[in-house]
Amino acid sequence: MAFTSHLNTGFGETPESAEALLAQPGVPLFSLADGFLHEGLYVLGGQHLTGKSWLMLDLALSVATGGRVWRHFPVHEPQSVLYMALQDPRRRLQERLLAIQPDLRSSGVFQFLYRFPRFDEGGLEKLWGWAESGRYRLIVIDSLPRLVPYSRGYRKTIQALAELQDLCHRHSVCLVALVPLVMAEMDPIFDAVPKSKGAPSVLWVLEAWPRDPVRTLYTRDDEGIYRTLRLHFAGKHWQYLSPEDERQKESSQLRQDVLDLFDGRDGAMHGEELSEVLSYSPDLYRKTLRSLATLLEEGQVVRLESGRYSLATSHGEPG
Repeated sequence: MAFTSHLNTGFGETPESAEALLAQPGVPLFSLADGFLHEGLYVLGGQHLTGKSWLMLDLALSVATGGRVWRHFPVHEPQSVLYMALQDPRRRLQERLLAIQPDLRSSGVFQFLYRFPRFDEGGLEKLWGWAESGRYRLIVIDSLPRLVPYSRGYRKTIQALAELQDLCHRHSVCLVALVPLVMAEMDPIFDAVPKSKGAPSVLWVLEAWPRDPVRTLYTRDDEGIYRTLRLHFAGKHWQYLSPEDERQKESSQLRQDVLDLFDGRDGAMHGEELSEVLSYSPDLYRKTLRSLATLLEEGQVVRLESGRYSLATSHGEPG
């Protein structure tokens, strides 16, 4: 059974003149988190087990409590949130909430649903009713395939996204829909995310690598502007890494690599040898030397008369 379309209801049935349009005062987008999250439809795609659900739970909690999304983007005023957890059991959500914020006692208007009718069984009409009442400012659907009947070529998914986009713009709601992706669908990165030319969405794709706590979030807004965010999963919560944070993390990792290499080898090495053994590209050679200089200042590495470097402790120097 097809779900009822709302695209041609509510406003816009009578043509409006350009003069009338220009005479109306401008209405800015309703913002939930400065510089990052506002009213509209967001589609978050990613492979299984990349952390999409945990990432969005962290975001939703910050919006509900008035904190900072991923410890960076400020939420100036708590907003009402509905999290449709259609895949995770209550126990897992409870554990994750306490892991994100162990001292959590009050979360404002932060509500959960674990079951919801599919869009072709009345679910879409229910969402429209909530949007019209202003009950929620942020709605997270985890995940969209649980509510949209599967069909070859994403036809029904695209139709549902068009409906949700219209809902968001008419009622100043932010809605985030999670969709699964497989590796074969991620080249080019955004092409696999279901979308409609008639209803542009903000698209997010979360990319992860095995055993790496840092994720890459690729974003494309409805104006076609691209951004790349780096997010670090540490201490059971997500944290945005600024370019400066990235540089510090890279520098710290390089220094640790150099120390580990010295610790696992006999003898001493030139800076060029270190760079070659560590398999760094030529453009990182100078960073290797800077790391050596820092380690020299700290007394962890010594420079021998031969011009080579070695761990200070291996030559009787203070470590």
